[in-house]
Amino acid sequence: MKPGIGTSARTIVERRQQEGSFEEDVTRDRLLATAHKTARFMLMARVSETLARRKAERKRSERERRSLGEEKRFDVSVDQGVAKQAELAKKKTM
Repeated sequence: MKPGIGTSARTIVERRQQEGSFEEDVTRDRLLATAHKTARFMLMARVSETLARRKAERKRSERERRSLGEEKRFDVSVDQGVAKQAELAKKKTM
């Protein structure tokens, strides 16, 4: 008999003791719980490893972008400044 939702652990244990399959079920349940816990920890470790790798890649690419961006930013700002001055000059002449 499978336990339903909301069935307390004590009720399940008492039912299994009455059925006589208590020892087998407890051993199996412990093994399943251990396996589940181990799998969960392994999954968490894999996820945290992946997240750490992504974070390191993000930092590395950000550093590279920053080092390249400083040179480009200066050029872009000069170009934008020249363009703004040209637009202002056009507006003043009109």
